[in-house]
Amino acid sequence: MSRKKISQIFIFLACLSVLLFGVLVRPKLFYLPEKGNRPDYLFEDMRLVEFVKGVKTMEMSASSASFERDSELLNMKNLEAVFLPKDQKPVHLLSPDARLYLTTGAISLYHPTINMVLSDTPIQLQSKTAIWRSREGELLATGNVRLVREGLTLSSETLEMDQVSGRVRFFGRAQARWVF
Repeated sequence: MSRKKISQIFIFLACLSVLLFGVLVRPKLFYLPEKGNRPDYLFEDMRLVEFVKGVKTMEMSASSASFERDSELLNMKNLEAVFLPKDQKPVHLLSPDARLYLTTGAISLYHPTINMVLSDTPIQLQSKTAIWRSREGELLATGNVRLVREGLTLSSETLEMDQVSGRVRFFGRAQARWVF
């Protein structure tokens, strides 16, 4: 046999083996692994800055964060945030554990310390949990709420605060302690 004939037979057998392999061997379909409890993204030393029409409205930093795309939820550790609402004094939030809901802009805080100026007087607020709605300027704090303001300490189970109107409402075992 000639070399040409041998190479033609070899090419024919190679093509036949490729065809048989494709017919007889079932390929495994590619599936993404199940997500489980893993976040979509992890961040270290995260910093977010928000600008609206060229004006800085918020600055937020955390030692670590994880983002869930499905629920549009950003979980943060050691949160330090400053909100700069228009025509209002800044609001400072400190929390060892926090969650930012991107669809609503609300932040759930756990064991937070909140510093703000209300009616031209600086106040500090501490509680077990709090929800800060920055767009509305509203704060809801629950669980051993303690508000300190120039020698006055107010405590209750729940507090609702509206930064725009300066109105604060206490609910459940409210107490006041004035230091002269």
